[in-house]
Amino acid sequence: MSTVYLYMNRVNGWDQVVAGVNANAEEAPELVPGVPRLETLSSQARSLNQQYAALRASKQELARQIEAVLRRGTPWPTS
Repeated sequence: MSTVYLYMNRVNGWDQVVAGVNANAEEAPELVPGVPRLETLSSQARSLNQQYAALRASKQELARQIEAVLRRGTPWPTS
């Protein structure tokens, strides 16, 4: 889980680079051609992160359901 957050820190860094290059395009025109690639990668990473979060939530819900079924099928306490 913490790995995902580290990845998103990197993506946020890409967005900061894009904003900086766009704000200073006249001072560093050689950096401007790389902006679309970083924007695309940032968008892809954010989309994948959203999918990952949805799958993680679904997995947690399924685990709760399995535990509930197992509890109902166990007539004695388990400890």
